[in-house]
Amino acid sequence: MKQILSFLAFLFLSGTLFCQTFKTSGIITDGSKQPIVFATVSVPSKGLFFPTNLKGEFSITSNEVSLLDTIFFSCIGFKTIKVEANKLVGSNKSIVLKQHILELAEVTVSNKKTVIIKVGSKLNSYFATSHGLPGKETAMFMQGSANINGYIMSVAFFLREGNVFSKMKGDATAPFRVRIFERNKITGAPGKELINDVIITSSPKKNHWHTIDLSNYEVNNPEYGFFVCFSLLSQDYYTRLNDFYYKKFGYTEQWQIPYLTASQFEFKEDLSYSRSPTYNDWRKEIDRSHHFNYLIRATIQAL
Repeated sequence: MKQILSFLAFLFLSGTLFCQTFKTSGIITDGSKQPIVFATVSVPSKGLFFPTNLKGEFSITSNEVSLLDTIFFSCIGFKTIKVEANKLVGSNKSIVLKQHILELAEVTVSNKKTVIIKVGSKLNSYFATSHGLPGKETAMFMQGSANINGYIMSVAFFLREGNVFSKMKGDATAPFRVRIFERNKITGAPGKELINDVIITSSPKKNHWHTIDLSNYEVNNPEYGFFVCFSLLSQDYYTRLNDFYYKKFGYTEQWQIPYLTASQFEFKEDLSYSRSPTYNDWRKEIDRSHHFNYLIRATIQAL
């Protein structure tokens, strides 16, 4: 009888932990008590993330987060901290992130000069822009990144405020997610993700290169090279404009998203893949006549 009661109690406790709606809210600041814009609250094990707003505030109401989960608080240039979900229930939570400072003990001093290798696009002008809807992800292989022993130091994107041909309006300063994938040695497509943290960023300017420093993540450059991914967030983070139909291109929706610029003929092959909420598998973007690719690049510190 005691065993049955214990089992029922276990089921009740499990149901309480997993089925209730998790609610928390608060603000993320730095050591000077300044709010951190577009810091990220995430549950990597479940693929969930919640960017802060322009005041550094976050709010989560979710049935997918349980009290047994570990929640990550992260931002570029700061040390990630991890907190158990059961310690975050409630409102007015205050999270302080410390800046990431490279310790001298981590630096090896030698007579060799530091070699920074640039991979990906070398252009400063574009031919076109991509068209995407919230949730779409575009990944481009960094040509020249394979077989280099070193660390991925930075990535960059050339962003525009709208579509070149259709004249659809956008917002080059709107947020997006940055992801890094190793190249699958068999399929050549994006494979394993190399950074667990959710990196959300936004460009301070339009029509220019926006560079993201990844040095604090100390990501080893994989043997077969890597993809840099431009990932649009969900509809919750963008403003939808009036429905729009442009006959030549067949677009039916218009969102204020950042537009990724593209080139033709810079590379002799198609290097890009994409996926969206309607198809989760990576699909290669093929344009044999123009070799349409994107203005995405990266740097590697060779060892």
